[in-house]
Amino acid sequence: MQLKIRIIKKILIKNKFLLPLFKTRIRKNIRKSIMMQDSEAARLKKNLGERIKYFRKKQGLSQTQLAEIVNIEMKSLSRIESGHNYPQCENLVAIARALNVAPWQLYFDDSQKDLEAMKNEVIKALEDKDKIYPLYQYLAYLR
Repeated sequence: MQLKIRIIKKILIKNKFLLPLFKTRIRKNIRKSIMMQDSEAARLKKNLGERIKYFRKKQGLSQTQLAEIVNIEMKSLSRIESGHNYPQCENLVAIARALNVAPWQLYFDDSQKDLEAMKNEVIKALEDKDKIYPLYQYLAYLR
């Protein structure tokens, strides 16, 4: 990789007319990469906010009530639920506790699967000897 960079630099130094074209190309690639990262982060924040809102409503709590339980401002909770802000780690754990869910449940949505499909996945996982112990540990954790 270092060799490629040195070769490119030598070519650009010798052919100065290529330098502006090369810089433009690099800028475009960097912008494209940043935009992709931003869109992934935005999608993560939006999905997390939707899951928090789903579990809050399932518990029958208003935004004001959940904000008081978690000890954050209602405006902050509103921005988290709308996908504009991402909660701090401590707040995320507190929100999960207040909603009686594990923090990982705020990231994954299996509501699209029916119970029979979930049951079949669990049975299939139990057939794999390597998965029995981790599944057992998780079940023990849930108790």
